Amino acid sequence: MSSNPTQSEASFDEAEQLFDLARLQTDLESIKQGKITTTDWKYFKGVLCGNEVRDIAELCIVAKGTIYNALNKRIKPYLYQLLSRSEPEEETIDWSLVSKWLLEAGYGIGKNYKVNWQQVCRTMLDRQKKLSTNEVIVIASESMQFDLLNDEIFVSLALVERKEPDQLKQDVHPARPVERFEERPPIEYEKFQEQVLRPGKSDRIAIIGEPGAGKTTLLRHIAFWILDQKLGLPILISLGDLVENGDLQRLKDYLIYVWLKDTDLDVTEEVKSDFLTQLSQQRVWLLLDGVDEIVVSSSVALREINNQLRGWLSQSSIILTCRTNVWDADINALRDFQTYRTKEFHYPAQVEQFIENGFRKSNQLSGERLKTELAKVERTRLQQLVRNPLRLMMLCTTWHKQESLPSTKAELYKRFVSEFYNWNKAKWKRKDLNYSLLPSTETKQEKLNKALGSLSRRALDDEMSPFRLSHKLVFDELGDPGEEGSYFWLALNLGWLQVARNSNQPSEKVYAFFHPTFQEYFAALAIDNWGYFLPINHINRPIQNEFHKYEFYRALESQWEEVILLWIGRTDISDARKQKEDFLTLLSKFEDDCGSFYKFRAFFIATECLTEFDYRHTDFIIETIVFWSMGIFEANKIPHLPEIAQILARSFLLKISAEKVVRILVHMLKAFNSNYSYYHSMCLQLLEEVGVRGFNTLEAFILSLAELEMDSDNLLFMLPTSSHSFSNKEFVEKEADSDNLNNHNRNEFNQQSQMIKLDEFVSELNKTLNKIDEPEIRIKIIADFIQPLKLQMIEKTSSPEYSRGFEVQYKVAWYLSQRIPYPDFYQAWHSSISTDAELPAG
Repeated sequence: MSSNPTQSEASFDEAEQLFDLARLQTDLESIKQGKITTTDWKYFKGVLCGNEVRDIAELCIVAKGTIYNALNKRIKPYLYQLLSRSEPEEETIDWSLVSKWLLEAGYGIGKNYKVNWQQVCRTMLDRQKKLSTNEVIVIASESMQFDLLNDEIFVSLALVERKEPDQLKQDVHPARPVERFEERPPIEYEKFQEQVLRPGKSDRIAIIGEPGAGKTTLLRHIAFWILDQKLGLPILISLGDLVENGDLQRLKDYLIYVWLKDTDLDVTEEVKSDFLTQLSQQRVWLLLDGVDEIVVSSSVALREINNQLRGWLSQSSIILTCRTNVWDADINALRDFQTYRTKEFHYPAQVEQFIENGFRKSNQLSGERLKTELAKVERTRLQQLVRNPLRLMMLCTTWHKQESLPSTKAELYKRFVSEFYNWNKAKWKRKDLNYSLLPSTETKQEKLNKALGSLSRRALDDEMSPFRLSHKLVFDELGDPGEEGSYFWLALNLGWLQVARNSNQPSEKVYAFFHPTFQEYFAALAIDNWGYFLPINHINRPIQNEFHKYEFYRALESQWEEVILLWIGRTDISDARKQKEDFLTLLSKFEDDCGSFYKFRAFFIATECLTEFDYRHTDFIIETIVFWSMGIFEANKIPHLPEIAQILARSFLLKISAEKVVRILVHMLKAFNSNYSYYHSMCLQLLEEVGVRGFNTLEAFILSLAELEMDSDNLLFMLPTSSHSFSNKEFVEKEADSDNLNNHNRNEFNQQSQMIKLDEFVSELNKTLNKIDEPEIRIKIIADFIQPLKLQMIEKTSSPEYSRGFEVQYKVAWYLSQRIPYPDFYQAWHSSISTDAELPAG
């Protein structure tokens, strides 16, 4: 016990020399959501000075019961929450242990100081959770709430591991359409935790998925799970915060000079050294969220991340998230990452479970009505749409005021946006804001939506980092944030915009929409005519305006893909059906006159639009995609369909309505007789893939086939009797020659090794091109690489040596076409001038 002061001196101020009392009191009061009285705090300081309860009572001249009541009833509950300890059933505890606990939690100072990195990471995660997009989405209505991080709501996603196919596998025939990767059977999230994360089977994991697929939510769950299981120190970083002028800042600098500073620790050299020790001892998990938010050159961003992780960060475990289309654009950039795709919710089981969870504490009857309405036969498209967690949450939170269901993604967003304004009414009053400024009418909301759309559209067009908006850009579009009632002021107070981080210049504010998909939705609202995506008068070559400047071909740029899908689902466009028909017609018949690279991209966009719009030539698009999936293309265009185009065709085929694809495939299967065993086999294989991904049950798939009067022999092949692909096995048994097959696959394996180096080269080339301002020099450099391919395509020889060389050269040109505007590529393709000069240093 400490030495006894006189009774008038019993303030226990010596505790200030041992503990950071100001921070401790602030944290406790934050949990309590109220003040701790001066008297109660004095008693608690007595404990921190090493006094027992009876001594504190004696020194303060009060009964022991008074001290017990203060400590056990008004301090202990919040102290246990702060320290993440389970509160004991006993009313009293051994208060002599509290000082030790607080030292371990990092509240000591001076000689007592020791950083509790577990607690530091938990505090940072809690802070990020409060500011997260998911928390804004949780605003919800008065009747229900959807906190996607709440275990009562959270429905765990399954994950599908992607593996590169074994190039030397014995049952793969050379003529079979190539596959970029194999997907393993889904693994439930809980098993993923126990079988992959806990044993540390991989220290490099990528979680990929579509927008709103739950990647960020999953990453946050993983972060808290790592802490709870004491597996290490999770640090969650939004990669969008690390972008400055399109460049990715150094992770090391961010961790030391930004993240560490944000912890509120006194960052001495000792603390910094301790932190670096945690990294070197493999205790840190870096959770990197949103590679796709580095849009300027996602491939370069992936490469840059990979380069940084090779150095001192190589000792850390890494989990990152990325949109599927960005990851697939350069799958070899992070080749050593174990890749998992988030699997959509299963319908009906998981979708209905989510609905039940969400309505459990509000209106269960309303939830049952939603399940019944969603289960109707005519709701097949919506059933697929809401297998996405974000969209399912949006459906649930808007259902209670609706008697009908939306038919497109755009309509679902429209309902959610309208409801978002309604939720803000209560929030407006709580914040004591001028109620007359709230956009409470449809007219006011439409005006703000239009302004947000203009901002979103300009950011996607002009900004180096489209999802991190500079203060100047927002100011120019929305006005002064300090002026009450300005669009900028409204966007911040409503929650449409959030203050984000500028890692390079912390004093300069940048902003982000509370979820990227809403930026894309508002951009779609601001587009009245499809000519914004593609020049209406395009005929086989880029169009120039009256100032001899090339028009924009936004439909061929990756950052506009989601905007197009939201636009195509709108019903409030003037002459909507004609506009959409004309747009899809041009996309599906697009000719680029430079190797068909942009023809493919345009056609794939048209294919994906079929999920949102009933195009009159849907069958033509599906049939074409099926042929491309088999490797069949116009013979007068390309000698054979390159593997990249085949792979993408197969992936887009799986995005279309399964019922429509099955109908087309069955029709084609009937047309292929025994003389076309290869195509017959490929049709069966595609049917199998579509059935697995597109139908809720095997029974539903078989029933669909039976209704189309499919041949009974072919139906038998659909039964899951073997782990091998039925179509591939049948074809190989009939036609494969094992010796030739082995030789072919060895060649393919060697070619794949060359492709790895090729991918790295293309990314470095693209990085160099991004630094060149002069269009003429850019075009000359591009021409050096695509002119040889152009010559090869003219030759149209079918020799094996030619085919391998063609594939390599085509892949270079394909990757360039993914990252270079169509007009630039076209000029390089038709350029008669090239340069042999060395590339500028990248």
